[in-house]
Amino acid sequence: MPFLDRPGGVRIFWDQGGKEDGPPILLIRGLSRSSSYWLGLRPLLEKDHRVVVLDNRGVGQSSAVRPGFTVQDMADDCAAVLRQIGACHVFGISLGGMVAQHLALRHPAFVRTLTLAATTFGGRERKPVPPWVIASFLRTATMSTEQMMRFTAPITLDPEFVRARPDVVDAWVKIALGEPRNGWALLGQLLAAARHDASKDVSSLKMPVMIVVGDRDRLIPPENSTQLHQRIPGSEMVTLPGLAHDFPTEAPEKVADVIASFVGKHVSRG
Repeated sequence: MPFLDRPGGVRIFWDQGGKEDGPPILLIRGLSRSSSYWLGLRPLLEKDHRVVVLDNRGVGQSSAVRPGFTVQDMADDCAAVLRQIGACHVFGISLGGMVAQHLALRHPAFVRTLTLAATTFGGRERKPVPPWVIASFLRTATMSTEQMMRFTAPITLDPEFVRARPDVVDAWVKIALGEPRNGWALLGQLLAAARHDASKDVSSLKMPVMIVVGDRDRLIPPENSTQLHQRIPGSEMVTLPGLAHDFPTEAPEKVADVIASFVGKHVSRG
C-alpha cells in the first residue's frame, strides 16, 4: 500500500488496480470519505481501466492534519500521486470535485479529461447548501460514529434508496468504524470546502470537461452543476434522473457507463 510524504509531515495514502494497460482514471472522494467508499464503482471501472484512488488528507489512512489546509493543498496531494504514475482521466465528486477543479487548474498536464460530479465552483455566485442541511450536520456533533452515519445517510443518498438498501448504510458504518476519525481533520476539510472559489478560473480549463449531477441532490443544489456547465466552454452535462448526491453509491453501473463513455471518447489524450 503506497504512501507519499508531503510538506508539513503529511502522509497521503494511495492505491491502484484494474487493467494495467487500460485508460487511467483517478477517483477523488468528498467530505470525510476515504477511498474505501467507492464500493461498487471501483471494481466496475477496473474491468477495463487502470483505477487510481487516494485518501484525502484528514481521512482514511492519510494523515489527520489540523485545520488550515486548503483545497489547493489537497489538489497538490493529488498531483504528487500523479507524478508517480502519469496523467489520468480525473473524476471528483462533491469536495472531491472542488479538489479536481484545482488539480486541473494548477496541474493541467496531469489531467487528460475532467469529470466534476455533484459539486460547485464555489464563491459568492454559488447556490448555497440549504440551511436545513447545515443544521442537520451540526446535530451530529454529539452523536456516535454509527449514529452520525445513519442520520446523515438520507441526506447524501435518496431516502427511498436508504429504505430499499439498508445494506449500503451498514457497509458505510462498517467502514467508518474501521477507520480512524479525527474531528479536527474533518473540520479542516469542511473549512477548506467553504473557502473554495474557482468561479473566475474554471472558464480557462482546456481539457474535455463533463459535469454530472443527480436531479435529487439535496446536499449541493443541482443549480451549481448548471453554473459549472455554463461557465466552462465546451463542457458536457449529464443529469441523472432519480439519483441524489452520492449517485456513484446509488447507481454504480450507470455511473461507470457514463464515465467509461466519456473517457472512451478522449482515450488518446495525454
